[in-house]
Amino acid sequence: MLKYLFHVCCLQLVQSSLPSVVESNDVESQPKSCFTPTCHTSQEFYAEQEHDVATPDDIRKGTAANHPTCEATSSKCKPTTFGDYNQAKTVQPGDICQSCLEYEEEMSKLKDQVQHFKTDIDELYAEVVSLRIENANLQKEKNNIEDHKDQLQQKLDTIFATQEKRMHAVQEIGKLENSHLYKDTVKLISQKERKSVHSLLQINPVEIIKSRNPVVTTFINSITSKPTERGIGLLGTSESVVTKTNAMRLQAIDCIYASRNLNFTSELMAGIQAILYSVCQSEIACNLISHCTPAGCYDTNQNWLKSLNTKCKPAPPGLIEYAFDNEQRVLRTWLSRDGNKQKSEILTTIIVNQLNESCNIQQNPLFKPSNWLKPESVSEMKSLTPDLEAVFHIERLKYIGEQINVLSKKSKDVVTEKLEEISAHMEFDICSACNHQHPKYEKHRKCINCGLYPMKAKTKSNVLDTKVNRKIRDNSSGLKFHQYSFYKETEQSGNDKTIMCHKAKQIDLSHSNDNCSKKAEISLLDPIFVNPSSLTAVIEILRYIGTHAGIHKYHNNKGVRHWAIVRCDGLPQHLVRTAINNSDEFDWVLIRTGPGHEEINMLKSFTEMYWDIIYSEFGKTQGFVTEKAQGFFKKCTDHHQSFDNFCKFHEGVWQELLQSYCCQSTTPSAHDFLEWIKDQCTVDDTLHFVFHTMLPHCFGIHLFRQGVRLNDVKLIRTGRQLFTPVWFGRKHPRYQEIEAWDEYDRLCLPKPLRDILEKYESTSRSGKTNKHQGLDFILEEYNKSIKSWISGVPDYNQWETVIRNHDTLVDLRDIIFKAVGMSKSEVKDRIPPSFENDVLNFRVLLRKSGYLQFVTGRTLLNVNGEELDGDLIQFNENARNRRMQFIQEYLWAGKFPAKRSQKQVLVVTKCERETLNKLESKTISQLIQEINLIMAVLPDDIKKVVTKRIEQHRKNRATKAMWVDMYVEIKKIINDGAECDTLVAPEST
Repeated sequence: MLKYLFHVCCLQLVQSSLPSVVESNDVESQPKSCFTPTCHTSQEFYAEQEHDVATPDDIRKGTAANHPTCEATSSKCKPTTFGDYNQAKTVQPGDICQSCLEYEEEMSKLKDQVQHFKTDIDELYAEVVSLRIENANLQKEKNNIEDHKDQLQQKLDTIFATQEKRMHAVQEIGKLENSHLYKDTVKLISQKERKSVHSLLQINPVEIIKSRNPVVTTFINSITSKPTERGIGLLGTSESVVTKTNAMRLQAIDCIYASRNLNFTSELMAGIQAILYSVCQSEIACNLISHCTPAGCYDTNQNWLKSLNTKCKPAPPGLIEYAFDNEQRVLRTWLSRDGNKQKSEILTTIIVNQLNESCNIQQNPLFKPSNWLKPESVSEMKSLTPDLEAVFHIERLKYIGEQINVLSKKSKDVVTEKLEEISAHMEFDICSACNHQHPKYEKHRKCINCGLYPMKAKTKSNVLDTKVNRKIRDNSSGLKFHQYSFYKETEQSGNDKTIMCHKAKQIDLSHSNDNCSKKAEISLLDPIFVNPSSLTAVIEILRYIGTHAGIHKYHNNKGVRHWAIVRCDGLPQHLVRTAINNSDEFDWVLIRTGPGHEEINMLKSFTEMYWDIIYSEFGKTQGFVTEKAQGFFKKCTDHHQSFDNFCKFHEGVWQELLQSYCCQSTTPSAHDFLEWIKDQCTVDDTLHFVFHTMLPHCFGIHLFRQGVRLNDVKLIRTGRQLFTPVWFGRKHPRYQEIEAWDEYDRLCLPKPLRDILEKYESTSRSGKTNKHQGLDFILEEYNKSIKSWISGVPDYNQWETVIRNHDTLVDLRDIIFKAVGMSKSEVKDRIPPSFENDVLNFRVLLRKSGYLQFVTGRTLLNVNGEELDGDLIQFNENARNRRMQFIQEYLWAGKFPAKRSQKQVLVVTKCERETLNKLESKTISQLIQEINLIMAVLPDDIKKVVTKRIEQHRKNRATKAMWVDMYVEIKKIINDGAECDTLVAPEST
């Protein structure tokens, strides 16, 4: 091959070296050159040159085979010139032409080059041979390496074939990484900022894993990975699974770190332990977790809490309002140290709510309460103004129409079916498996139909589970429970704002203040270690609020506000009113009521008034049968459960009342029902009392709740005015003052200020339109959350630290929940079962008793047929007269006197009137003796309060009516377990 390439190169070299003799384009017209070779290919030329090469002698002799022939002579001649053959001279034979001589010289040169090339080829050939030998050696070595590789691969495949071999390899790696791991733990322990609040709020398990020892993280990631995984993240899984996996991997890595160095603490586990402590407040739980994970012990957690920020937040700009309430924590001590004193802490927590950041009305001194309160406005106070009465009639018509629609959708009267089933149960035993009926006189241990043994007669609680009730349960849809009421949320389209309340009832949301439905900006103030049950304590609280709000009076007239809003409830509000009326120092305070506590007391007062009339029997239909259960039901200890029961009561009374009307009307409507019921009430005192007294009180609570949830001032005021007769007809002195003063303040408010304040009757923490609540209830939620971070009886510094950092701790809880893949830590809506069955049970009671059936000439009776007090039918009128008397006596002068008498309550039952008549016949000394006798069964704390009140009565020379009121109140505490708020002796001013 190399030789062939050499010959080709030589041919090309010769061809390029020969002079060109043909320059004309017409090849045929030119004479053939003497240099024209006879061969046409490189192979032919090479063969001719190699086998028939002309020598100089051959050329001279003219015997060269390849000697060029001159066409001029057509013989082997030697022309003397080279060029045009027409001009060539005649030459003699034997002469050599110039062209041939040049050809000879060129051929000589080519031969030298060929010889040189041959030498190079020989050298290259020798080198190729050497390379071939070397290549063979390399191939042999390659084969050896391949064989060795196969041997090594076989060894590698079998080195981790068993767990013992893998254990040995891991052990060797662990020995090599042991020191590096310890150095990492020491370095991390020195980084104190890892567990700071700022770092925990930005915690990211993935980033922390990347910062750990790469050998350990690679091992953990590999051993916990799945076939679909690549690196740390998960593919094809949900985000929560990815987050949870990363958190577990970080925990595993940190546990390895802590195993190497017990002083190491994981930042993630430290945050988890802080959340765990807020849930259980248990030192044992914290220490137990610290022994299993690198979370730090209980003392470490407490030191971390103490190291948090210790700065109080300043007052926010714009329009703000404050709310305060007491919080009490008591720790019992059983040892005899320090005289066995019981340690207790009573403090007041305060929150501030920014209503409107851009409103500067509090900087205007003209709107200070002292500048616009006018005593002459008292004469304009009415129980129910025309505009509020119109709201009541409109809302009542809506409610009646909704209930009529509910009843019209039912093809049969479910109450009648229920009564028939109950009567059947009285004559038959029904198998709970197949519902086969067996006569009671036949004693069967097992059912003759299905052969099973559930032949136990159903009790009263089981009787309720009938076909009608099961049908209702199956067809009823789940209802969401919000903090204040039941709501079934529907999609809102455009401006159609409606929500579903109670049993799929629509409530118009057009009353709500959309502009005031943003998420509330609420912050906590430093606590004050006083109990706001005395005038001195309330004054201290007001001064602290004034200083924080920047009232000019407390900043040498260099403050930022002239007045502020303060919300409180019950006794503290009475003391605040007293402080305002007794001193000009607090003329900057605009006191407002907390609607949350007002609703609680509305429900308790309603239960107390109607207990002997109907509410006690209603409680029995809901399962509160025993004496203790009845006591729990009457005290309304659980407000949410109590409001559920109230909703059942309200709906049951309306449906049963409307059922009687619908049976008599072919085209029922709300307006026709009102005309029908008026005719019935004229001759039936019981129906008159139910429709004109009891149902307006129920509807007052209903509208008040609806108004608070929607932040609608008209609904709130309408509901409050409808319920006002209960305050003034029964013994509720605190809320008599609250209602009267609140209405008085509203009448005196300047219109610009009234328009602003009525937009903020309630507050929404979530920013949702239908989830407003009172600021006092928000404060209760804060108190509950604060206590979750404190155990035992803490000192002032602990209270202060937790309160100042409460918002940060709540944010930390959400961040930790997110880091470990849990859902958000907000409280989910409670979804209770449908209460249609409970309403049905109550309606059965009403139907059987005939309480809401029209009876001509019926007197005023309760649900059991017992006669009530005759004056009860005029309850609302008498209560409103008492209200006007109260307003004229106590608000006309613009302040409360230090001592005031308490009138007798409007009695409900005849038994109650007989008791009062017996007490009125006794002297004051006899009443005091009776009080001392019944005090023996009171608890020690209540006994101290009663003793203090007796001394106060004697000092102030209380009237006989006041002693009678005290006796009745004490009896109520003993019998019903009522609270003793009205027994607290007012502090002398």
